[in-house]
Amino acid sequence: MKQYSYITNISKYTFYDTLVTEISFCYDEEGHTLGLTTSDCGDWGVPSNLVVHTKKVFPLPVRLKMKWLALSENKSYEIDESLDQVKAEALWEKHLQDFPEDPFTQYFLGIGPYGGVAIWLSSYNRSVLVQWLQAEEQPMIDKDEYEEKYEDDFPIADVRPFDESVFPPERLQSNMRQYRYRFVPLEEFFDGKQWRRYTDNDFFYEQITLNGVEVKRLDGTFDFTDADYLMQYHEAGKPIRITVRWRERRSSFIAHFWLDEDEITSVFDLFFNTYPEASADLLLRLDTRAKHFEIALTGKGLPIHILNNTQYIVAKNDGEFCVSENYNKEFGAWCWR
Repeated sequence: MKQYSYITNISKYTFYDTLVTEISFCYDEEGHTLGLTTSDCGDWGVPSNLVVHTKKVFPLPVRLKMKWLALSENKSYEIDESLDQVKAEALWEKHLQDFPEDPFTQYFLGIGPYGGVAIWLSSYNRSVLVQWLQAEEQPMIDKDEYEEKYEDDFPIADVRPFDESVFPPERLQSNMRQYRYRFVPLEEFFDGKQWRRYTDNDFFYEQITLNGVEVKRLDGTFDFTDADYLMQYHEAGKPIRITVRWRERRSSFIAHFWLDEDEITSVFDLFFNTYPEASADLLLRLDTRAKHFEIALTGKGLPIHILNNTQYIVAKNDGEFCVSENYNKEFGAWCWR
C-alpha cells in the first residue's frame, strides 16, 4: 500500500457556521485512523497555512467518519462514507509527475451547506477536487445540551443565520459540478462594435506572447501554476477569478478578472445542459489598444455567450492601465491569493 506525507484539515463556506463534534479519517479497512493536523476551519477550498516540519507518512484515507452541527441551518449531520483512494492516488501521482517541485502536501475536506462534503488534494500552487459527498441529516441537539457542551466553543448568539433563498441546494450542486473546457487566448481586436481577427492589412497588429493563466474556481479548487494544460481540454469547476499575464513587444501586462457568480452559473449550466457532450472554449479577449477586455464561452460551431458582468483591472509594466466600467473592488486587484 502506497504511503504519502501530508497533513489534514477542514474548510467551510465563509458564511456558514459549523461545529465539528467527531471526525476521523480511516486509512485502512481495519479502521486505523489519523487525526486532524488542525481543526480550525478555513474558508472554502483554502488549505491551512499551518507549517508542519514533521508530516507523518500514511496511506491516503479510505473512509471518512464525521459528525457536525450545522449551526447556521440549525441542523446536525453525520457521514460514514468510503473515500476513493484509487482516484486520490492517481491524482497525486499525476500532479507529482507534472509539478515535481510543488508536491501535494494536504488532504483536506470542506463542509458545505445541506450536508455536502468536498475532498481536495492541495499543494501550495494548485488543488484538485477528489470527491463530492452527501451526509445524512440527524436530529439537532436541544438548547440545554448545546449550552452545556459547546457554548464556550461557539456561543449560540454569534451564529449567523443561513438564508436558503440566497444560496439554494441546486446552487451548491452546480458549484461542485465538473465541466470539460479550456482557456483560449485570442489575437483579436475590438473595432468599437465587435471583435475581429487581425489580418495582414492591420498595421497596428501586436502579437501577444502569453505568459500564463491562473484561476480560482467555485468548487473550491485553484491553480496558480501558469500551466499550459489549462489551454488544453480538462475537467474542472466553473472559474470565478482569473488572472492572465502576457507581453506585447516590450510591455508586460497582467489582467485580473472577477466573474459574476450568477452569470457564470447561468451561462455554464445553460451551455452544458444544451450541449452535454460538447467541450467548451473559454475565450480570453485582450485588446490593449482599445483598452477592451472580455471573457466569453463557446464551443466548436456553437454560439458565443459573453460574460457581460465581468469586472477587471489591467496593469501595464506594473502600473495601473485600465479598469472595467463596473469595477467596484474596494481592496484592489493585487490581493490575489
